[in-house]
Amino acid sequence: MKKNVPCTITKLDNYDRKHNTELLHTLNSYIRNNLSVKKTSLDLMIQYRSASYRIKKIKEITNINFDDNIELLSLRNGLIIFDIIHNM
Repeated sequence: MKKNVPCTITKLDNYDRKHNTELLHTLNSYIRNNLSVKKTSLDLMIQYRSASYRIKKIKEITNINFDDNIELLSLRNGLIIFDIIHNM
């Protein structure tokens, strides 16, 4: 099952653990909210600028191309699988 989780998700999870951040949670919200920073900030109950900063940081760490629908689908599925694995 872990092979179905993109390395970008694992990379963010490791970064979160090392730096006590919530970038993976932010990525999940950002994708669920159709790449809307405003909706993500409302969903996470953080300021717009904070959400924007986190998304910028995610892009720096992972080089995710949010314009690539195939990559987004892979991330959506990977986040679901990652969640299942870590909640077993």
